[in-house]
Amino acid sequence: MHYDRAQRSGRSLRQLAMALVAITVGLIGWLQFAWLSQLRDQELAGRQVALRVASSNFQERIARDFHILLDEAPSRQNPIYPDLLQEQVQWRPGSSRGELHQASGSSIIGRARLQQLLGSRLLQAAAEGTLSGRGLWLEPPALVECSGRCIAWLLDSTALAAGPLHQAAELLFADFGEELQLDIVSIEEDGRIRRLYPLQSAGPRPTDHDLAISLLMDLPIHGPPDYRWELRVGNAGSSLEQAVAAAHWRNVLLSAVVLALLLSGLFLIDRYSRNRAALAAQRILFVASASHELRTPLSVIGSAADNLAEAKVHDEQRVREYGALIRSEVGKLTAMVDNVLEFSQTTGKPREFVPVRLDRMLKEALALCQPSFGDREVIMDLVDEPPEVLGQPSGLHSILVNLLNNVGKYAEGEGAIRISLRVVKSGRRRALALAISNPLTDQSDADPERWFEPFQRGRAAEQRRVPGTGIGLSVARNIAQQHGGGLTVQYGTGTVRFTLYLPLGD
Repeated sequence: MHYDRAQRSGRSLRQLAMALVAITVGLIGWLQFAWLSQLRDQELAGRQVALRVASSNFQERIARDFHILLDEAPSRQNPIYPDLLQEQVQWRPGSSRGELHQASGSSIIGRARLQQLLGSRLLQAAAEGTLSGRGLWLEPPALVECSGRCIAWLLDSTALAAGPLHQAAELLFADFGEELQLDIVSIEEDGRIRRLYPLQSAGPRPTDHDLAISLLMDLPIHGPPDYRWELRVGNAGSSLEQAVAAAHWRNVLLSAVVLALLLSGLFLIDRYSRNRAALAAQRILFVASASHELRTPLSVIGSAADNLAEAKVHDEQRVREYGALIRSEVGKLTAMVDNVLEFSQTTGKPREFVPVRLDRMLKEALALCQPSFGDREVIMDLVDEPPEVLGQPSGLHSILVNLLNNVGKYAEGEGAIRISLRVVKSGRRRALALAISNPLTDQSDADPERWFEPFQRGRAAEQRRVPGTGIGLSVARNIAQQHGGGLTVQYGTGTVRFTLYLPLGD
């Protein structure tokens, strides 16, 4: 009773501890989710501020570079980007000819070439006299100055992308990683877009950016009207908010996996502790059962020995009965001790095999176990002259005694015990099959394979309080497997049959 109370108390404490741990893990999970959500919001706000600061710095950097270009355009000697101004076109407004100055020399060009280089809108603005002073023309990119005679310094698109735009982007946006999408575009009055940087990428879609700011706002812009340059910043393939949200859910998923692993570990620890507690309980029951089974034959032997020693029995027939009783109880004790010794050899020591006639050993074991059968009929069906098997005699004897004692203990009803011995084949392999079956009226055990586990007993045995240690069948199967064979059970309607398989040589 004290052990039962301690066991129940331990079970309650374990369940309470597991509940507290589960609540703690759930609270940690909730706090971690809230913390990750707060971290996501802070990261999104931080990245947005960082992008705005970098974009503002980029805007100032480009404005400064173009101020330098405007100041040094007449000399065509830009110390920062020497390859940016490659061509210079001079013409008089309204004239049909002009001059093209390149590094390789100068040449006279006609109206068609002027329109090809400058565009009709620039020529028209110059003819209308709307260009005053030096300023920028955005499409095509050029520095333009008109004062009686117009001069246009054309900006090379490749040099523009590789020079001021690329260097400013590398300097100011390098810390944002490869996922950042940076586009500098020229937007026409009808909304069409031409990419200025990077040149090798396809044109951006209007939704591909999280931030857009206009460039060159504090510079003199001659035109064209409604044209502008714009810096667009976003995340490749998604918006910044979507990218941060995706990273947030990845962190949440990783956190959930870690918490799930923690809970799984706690569950396995609890399962292990339950198994250990169950094993400890089974061992205590085993000790109690073994003590009871040892005490019964010892009491019988002690009483018989006392009667014989004190000469209380004078009849020769009674003396022989006492001797048979002592021999029977000694056999039970020997079988029980053999079982315990066999069970203690968990790894199974190598056995010395010799040829064994199993039918003869069966008859000897049957004679030894006959008292447990009572008046129940035993029907034998043995093959004539069965072949010998290679085995260890004491081990095979232990199997037979365990099976026969098991049959004698658990047989129910009035049916007979049936024993058969046959040679069976499976492909080219042969085996000697010994089947022992007994009648059984109670079919409450759903999984008879559990009978072969140490310290496990059938539900009917527990209900009927049949004495036993719960290791006999485990020992029998272990020995059978050490012989290269096996032991199976078939749990059918009204009967249970154990079959021992032992391999035969070719």
